[in-house]
Amino acid sequence: MKIIRREPKHSLQSELYPDFINTILQRRPLTSKEDFDLGLRHLLPFHSLLNIEKATDLVVTAIKENQEIVMVGDYDVDGATSIALSMRIFHEFGHRNIRYEVPHRVFDGYGLSRSIVTKLAYDKVPDLLITVDNGISNIEGVALAKSLGMKVIVTDHHLPPKTLPDADAIVNPNLEGDPFESKALAGVGVIYYLLLSVRARLHEEGYFGENPPNLGKYLDIVALGTVADLVPLDANNRRLVQQGLARIRHGRTIHGINALIEASSKDRDSLSTSDIGFGLAPLLNAAGRLDDMTIGIECLLANDYPTARKYAFELYELNQARRQIEGETRERADVILSTLKLKEETLPNSIALYDESWHQGVTGIVASRIKEQYFRPTFIFAYDDEGVLKGSGRSIKGLHIRDILSNVAQKHQGMILSFGGHAMAAGLSLLERHFDEFRESLEEEVSRFVSDETFNQVIYSDGELPIEAYSTRIADQLRLAFPWGQEFPEPCFDAEFELMNYRILKDQHIKMTLKHPQFGEIFDAIAFFQAHQIVDNARRVHCAFKLDVNEWMGRRNFQMIVDYFEVTA
Repeated sequence: MKIIRREPKHSLQSELYPDFINTILQRRPLTSKEDFDLGLRHLLPFHSLLNIEKATDLVVTAIKENQEIVMVGDYDVDGATSIALSMRIFHEFGHRNIRYEVPHRVFDGYGLSRSIVTKLAYDKVPDLLITVDNGISNIEGVALAKSLGMKVIVTDHHLPPKTLPDADAIVNPNLEGDPFESKALAGVGVIYYLLLSVRARLHEEGYFGENPPNLGKYLDIVALGTVADLVPLDANNRRLVQQGLARIRHGRTIHGINALIEASSKDRDSLSTSDIGFGLAPLLNAAGRLDDMTIGIECLLANDYPTARKYAFELYELNQARRQIEGETRERADVILSTLKLKEETLPNSIALYDESWHQGVTGIVASRIKEQYFRPTFIFAYDDEGVLKGSGRSIKGLHIRDILSNVAQKHQGMILSFGGHAMAAGLSLLERHFDEFRESLEEEVSRFVSDETFNQVIYSDGELPIEAYSTRIADQLRLAFPWGQEFPEPCFDAEFELMNYRILKDQHIKMTLKHPQFGEIFDAIAFFQAHQIVDNARRVHCAFKLDVNEWMGRRNFQMIVDYFEVTA
C-alpha cells in the first residue's frame, strides 16, 4: 500500500466555494464551469436515450387504455427504489391498475426468470411488463412473458450481453450505439428518465390539463438508489443525487426515507452520501439478502409515518441478523483461507471460496470484505438447490469482472449456467461439481490481465491539511459541499503524527490519540478493520484520513477516520 497525492486536473474555480474546497475540486474530474452547478437545468435530456420513444408509446397506451402494468424489480436497494418510484409516479399519473413483483433471492433467482414470470401470470396475465434494474440478460424470461401475451419493456443499466432479449423496447444507456452521454445511470435513474418522457408526452397531449405533476419531488428516492448502487457519480448523477439530498435535508422527503434515517440513527438535516451508503442502504439491503425485499419497498411506499417506521425497524432487526450471519460466514472463510496459508508472496491472482453452510444473502458483502483484505478479485459461493451454486464476485480496479466471467464462459461452454454484472461486481450460477474447474479457470483468466502494477494498492490523498482545518466546522463543510462517491471521491488527506496512545476495539478496529508534530494539537482518530497494522511500541504513524464528526450524547467532537496508516517509528 502506498499513498499518492493527487495532482490538479484543471484550474477551474467557482465563487460558490471557498478556496480550500476549490483546491480539492481542482483534483476532481470537473470539465467545465457547468459542472459546479448542481441544479437540474443542466440535466441530460431524456430524449437522447435510445428506444425511449418506443417505450414511451407503450406506457402511454397502457395508461390511456387502463391496461394492467406489472413492474418487476431486483432485490437490492436500486431495485427497491426503482419499484417505489414507479408505483408512486404511476399513481401520480392517475394510473392505479398496476402492481409489482420482486424475485426472491433463493426461490426465484435474479431478474426476470421463468419462475417470476410464471408467478406474476398465475391469476391473470398483465398487459405490460416493465423491468427495472434487471432484464437485460433475461432472454428466456422475456420470451416466456411475450409468449403469454405480454408487452415487455426492459429498463436496465447493467452491461448488455451479445444477444439481447426480444423485448418490445429496451432502455439502457449502455446499449451499443446509445447516444446518451452518461453511461453511469443506476436502474432507478433509467426508469426515472422513462417516466419523465411519459409525463412530457402525456402533457403534450393535454392529459394533465394545466397542472402536470412535478417529478422533481421524487428525486429523494432517485438519490437513495443511485448512491446505494455505487454507480460512478458523474456530472449527471451528481445533480440527481444533490437535488435529492437537498429535498431530504429540508424535510421534503417520503415517510419511508425519514423512518430509515431514524432507524439508522442519522441526522436528516445534514444527511450525506456516506450516511446513505453506510446507514440507510444496509437496512434496505438486509430485506433482499435475508427475507423479501417487499418489506423495503412497502417502507418506501408507506403513506404515513407510523407504518413507515414499523417497516424501518423490521429492516433494522433484519440487518442485525444479517450482520451476525455475515460474521459467521467470514469466520468460516478465514478458516478456509488460513488452511491455504496465503501470504503476500504466495497469493493467487483470484480467490473463490465455497461452503455448503453459507447463506446466499451475504455472499456479496463477504466477497467485498475479503477483496478489501487481500486486494484480489473474490467470489463467494453458497448452495442454492439441486446441486447449483450461486456466487457473488467483487473486483479491483483494472480487472473487469463481468468481462472476465464472459471470457471464462466462452472458453468453458456449459460450465457457467448464468452470469451478469459490471466492472466491479458480478454474479453467476454453476453446478457444484464445476466449482473446482471454475476456480482454476478464473485464476487462469484473471492472470491474463495482471501486470506488475495490478496489485499495488494506492490511496490517493489531497495532501496535507492546514492546522485550522482540523475542526468540526470544516468537516461539516466538506461533508455537504458536494455529493462524494464513486469516481468522485470524498476528500482524503495525509500527514505524519505522534502516536500518543491507542486501544483495540472488538479485535478489529484501532482507536488512536494523535499529536500533530509541528503544532502540538491532539486529535482523536479511528481506523476500522486495521488492528493487524499496529505494532508494539509504535511511536509515529503516517495516516491517510478523512474528516469526521463524532456525535455522542448530544456532543459533537472532531475526529479523523483513518483509511490507512503505517508505522514509521
